Amino acid sequence: MFMRWKKERLAEKGFTLIELILVMAILALLMALAVPRFTAALENSKIQAHNANVKMIEQAAELAYINGVKVGDIKMQKLVDDDYLKEAPEVPKIKDISNSTYDVTATINEKNKLIITVIPAAIDKSENNP
Repeated sequence: MFMRWKKERLAEKGFTLIELILVMAILALLMALAVPRFTAALENSKIQAHNANVKMIEQAAELAYINGVKVGDIKMQKLVDDDYLKEAPEVPKIKDISNSTYDVTATINEKNKLIITVIPAAIDKSENNP
């Protein structure tokens, strides 16, 4: 009896509706698990890129100051024009940042120390990952 059923089953082409629904349910479950992890990884990579941009701009501004550029003249366009930066980096699209470009200013504090401010500032990862 089993052999007859097996032969009949092998003669049939395609899948049953139950089999298709089961496969779709498994795929939906996998997607439900994978999509949030993917979006979190994407957001984390954007934050890392932003923080790297901020660090690069700070280092370029510091190098410009060391090379004799006046503190008041240290701006993004000056860093690009004087080849401290190849081009002005774009701000990655991150949910907490509305700026589309970086702005840099430099000042000297009361202890004669160079203070470089980049806006938008670097993002602390511990704030973003509870």
